[in-house]
Formats: sequence, structure tokens, C-alpha cells
Amino acid sequence: MSIGLSVGLSAGASLLGGILGRNSAKKQASAARQMANYNAKIVEMNAKADAQAIATTRKRFTKTQREGFAQARMSVASRGGRIEGTSLDALTEYAREIQLDQMELKRQEELTRIRGKNTARQVRYQGEVEAYNYRQAGQQAMMQGIIGAATTIADYQMCKPATPKAPTPTPKPFNVNYDALGL
Repeated sequence: MSIGLSVGLSAGASLLGGILGRNSAKKQASAARQMANYNAKIVEMNAKADAQAIATTRKRFTKTQREGFAQARMSVASRGGRIEGTSLDALTEYAREIQLDQMELKRQEELTRIRGKNTARQVRYQGEVEAYNYRQAGQQAMMQGIIGAATTIADYQMCKPATPKAPTPTPKPFNVNYDALGL
């Protein structure tokens, strides 16, 4: 095998390595992005399920509180239901606590949804960062392949033996014909 052919193969192998490295990095970037989306969807589904569980608890709690409030109203009514006094004040305070408990459960439900969305957004962002890093590694692999090929060719050009040139013919001595000139 000639030296030129081996240099060409070496340069080609370097380029091929760069191309394969770039393609592999692209696939890894795509996989990272898909994995991040998958994980984000799981986070969103879990947050939605948690929020639904809180909503169900809130509805159940509402029913229980309404029953308790109805019993308290009947208790006040059975004793005469005075407008002023401790019975009516206690009933009003109980109604206020029911409303505060409902608002707190609604707040927890909304916070759970927001937390899920934010966590999913963060997971997707981390996936994009990972994908970007893979793409950068792919570009670096490609550049290393190009530089490796260029270095191989340059080294060969600098170190290749000089090809012998054909000797230049020596000029024949110039003979002047003085007789023809008339001198």
C-alpha cells in the first residue's frame, strides 16, 4: 500500500469518526429531550392526581361540614334561636371556620397544580440543557474529525519525500558563425 493511500485512509477515518460522533450525539440529544418530556408528563399527571385527591377531600369535607352546620343550626333553633348571645355567635364562628377550611383546601389544590407545572417545566428545561450539551459534544467530535484529517494531510505534505525532477538539459554552447556574418 502506498503512503498516499494510507494517508487518505487515515484522513477518511478521522472524518468518519467525527461524523459518527456527531450523529451519535444527535441521537443522545433527541433521547434526552424525549426522556425529559416523558418525565415532565409523569410529574404533571402526579400533580393532577394529587390536586384531584385534594378536591375530592374538599368535597367530602364540605358535605361533612354542611351536615355539622345544619345540626348546629337545629340546635340553636331548638333552644329558641336568639339573635344575640353565645349560640348564634358560635354558629357564626363555625360558619367562618368552614369557609376558611374550604378556602385552605382550594389553595392547597391550586398550589399542587402550580407546583406540578413548575416541576414539569424544570424537568423539560433540564432535558433541553442536556440535549444542548450532547449537540455541543457532537459538534466538537465533528471538528476533531476535520482537524484530524487536515493534520494528517498536512503532516504528509510536509514530510513527503521530494519527487525527483527530470534534469534540466544543459544548453549547448553557442557557436557563432563569423563567416556567415561577414566579419
